Amino acid sequence: MRNRILSLVIACSALVMLPIISSSAQTRGKIKADVPFEFVAGGKVLSAGTYTIERLAYNNPEKLIIRSADNHTSALLAVNRVPLSKSPTETDLVFNKVGDTYFLRDIKVEGITLGSQLPKTKDEKHLERSESAAGEAVIIHAETRGF
Repeated sequence: MRNRILSLVIACSALVMLPIISSSAQTRGKIKADVPFEFVAGGKVLSAGTYTIERLAYNNPEKLIIRSADNHTSALLAVNRVPLSKSPTETDLVFNKVGDTYFLRDIKVEGITLGSQLPKTKDEKHLERSESAAGEAVIIHAETRGF
């Protein structure tokens, strides 16, 4: 009888803890976006497609990973956290288009006043010099889960 009561208490405790564990796992957050063009991110050229972006480690918002939907392509992103003048109302990926090349520049998450900015690569700077102009901003709206 005593073992049965103890088993019941343990089972009930596990059921109570399950939503807490589940919700804390979701706070890691993911961004999902359909990018309709080839682009450069993390020093890699990524083809057009669906991508997810998330933190590499929950406690480090400056290291992100971008993955293709099929998990065949990924790149590490070292970003700088930058304050935004106002809280975004949508989650956006901002690309810098220089000539025919798109570079992932900024990640802005709905409701968060700190953005993630990727430093310009040597190739991006070189292209801007050769084009004699700064790039054009191209914005792709994204979905956010768990931020």
